[in-house]
Amino acid sequence: MSFLQTILGSVGQVLRQNNLEFSVEGISKALAQVDMQQAQNFVMQALNNLGGGSGVSNIEQAKDKIIQALFDAAADGDISLTEMAEVKGMQKILGISDAQLAEMKLKVLNQLAQKVISDNQVSDNEMQIILEIEKDLQFSSSEQDSVRQVLEKVKSLYKKA
Repeated sequence: MSFLQTILGSVGQVLRQNNLEFSVEGISKALAQVDMQQAQNFVMQALNNLGGGSGVSNIEQAKDKIIQALFDAAADGDISLTEMAEVKGMQKILGISDAQLAEMKLKVLNQLAQKVISDNQVSDNEMQIILEIEKDLQFSSSEQDSVRQVLEKVKSLYKKA
């Protein structure tokens, strides 16, 4: 299953929780035909159908699923260019702004950093993974201050063997 299918599957779970089965089927058909425009239309229609005050929390649930999918992709120590391209595609499908995506990527980097420093020491391998993931997440220059803060926390516990 591709990264994009995993994310759309997560969005589908949110839609199913809100009795939007028809949209999940439409997304599946669009994916089977590799028709991103059609998939985007079904996702946007489903999210619009949520409407009212509940729409915001459901969009937040979808964003949480994207964060989890990013975290899962990073679990092997590498987020491929293909995976990041798929994230960018999901950003467009869900109507997520660049600022929101940056916030989600920073959250993923922070979660990984917290996991690495939880034992109060950072190994060579852990340091290498954090630096690789930071590079893979493709942060913009405007995001570098926040990224630098996270990396400094990790580097402060890094002791070369």
